[in-house]
Amino acid sequence: MNIDPTLLTRPAHTRWISWFQTVTKINKKWGALIEYFKDKGCEMNRKFRRLLKLSEIPHSSTNDNSEVQVQETDSNLEKIIKSGLQKPVTYFYSIFLENALSHSTKYVLKFEEDNLDISTVYSHMVDYCTFYVNKLRKFEELSVPTYHIMKILNSKDWKEKYLMNLQEYEKEFTQVFSQQLDLEKLDQETKESFLKSTQDYYSTILKTFKDYIDLDTTIFKELTILNVSHKQKEDILVWRSLGNRFSYLYENKHDEFKKELSDFLNLDLIEMKELNSILQWKKIKEMKKGQQPRFFILIQFVEGLLTVPYSNAPIERAFSQLKLIKNNKRLNLKNQNLASFIILKNLTKKVKAQDLDSLLSTYQFKKVKNSIDLEMEKKYSKKR
Repeated sequence: MNIDPTLLTRPAHTRWISWFQTVTKINKKWGALIEYFKDKGCEMNRKFRRLLKLSEIPHSSTNDNSEVQVQETDSNLEKIIKSGLQKPVTYFYSIFLENALSHSTKYVLKFEEDNLDISTVYSHMVDYCTFYVNKLRKFEELSVPTYHIMKILNSKDWKEKYLMNLQEYEKEFTQVFSQQLDLEKLDQETKESFLKSTQDYYSTILKTFKDYIDLDTTIFKELTILNVSHKQKEDILVWRSLGNRFSYLYENKHDEFKKELSDFLNLDLIEMKELNSILQWKKIKEMKKGQQPRFFILIQFVEGLLTVPYSNAPIERAFSQLKLIKNNKRLNLKNQNLASFIILKNLTKKVKAQDLDSLLSTYQFKKVKNSIDLEMEKKYSKKR
């Protein structure tokens, strides 16, 4: 039988989303891993005994020491199997970790998307916190409002106030893992220790998130207004706050900015409800007032806001590409050329996604038009 062996993924500390794949594969091959270590023990035992037979040293003391080494090897492998892999609590926690990491990885991958709508970043953050707060909550309602989540996270004694007791938490936990885990296999002390460790996992994630990001003050909360489908006149306060913070984006043309903003807030844009914020602003950019753009200053301002970095993933991708481009055969590349190569590499995917025929026809049309314009200009200058 030709069976391809399943390779276990080695987790990378610099890319922690690899942990989910690693844990998932280990769980699928749990029984095979136990058998592997058992077989490994027998194989090592056989190798040691073969070495003993081949040994030409006559001293019995040496043979005795080798025999001790064989026994120690056997006992060490036996400890790995019995104290680790065959312990139900070890397998239980690994199954829990697979489930927990799947949710974390899903949200992290959201922030690593190339074309994530920046107006939705805050809602993803709130969803992320909501999931973990609901795992620890002591509320009757299933969905916790955003303001309540922020109130919980900002509370110094939130664990004492909102954490479920172990009995309630066990019921919730059993409902989620009823088909995979049987907690009755554990004695009471081990069960309590296990449930407490899973609670600590959720609370540590929330604490880490709170330490790095304040949902009340993050700029992504203000940037939700870039989605014009939920536009309200009260948004003017947020627009002004952003305008003061990033005044250099509209070159300090305050009066023009206020005038265009007032005009924009009175627009009816219900037909754009199904579009993301980038497509919405593309359509707004096409609006004209006579021959001039209707929102020239406002568009200039918004285009700057849409480039606010929401993740370091694109930068890390650029550094990874840098290693591939500047290799041992290209050590003499100048910085200017290197920067050009990286830009081209990053734009490749976007160009592939475009309709190349239409791009080429547009380019050809512009090229022909420019040559005609040049010819006309030459003729006109000769006549003069």
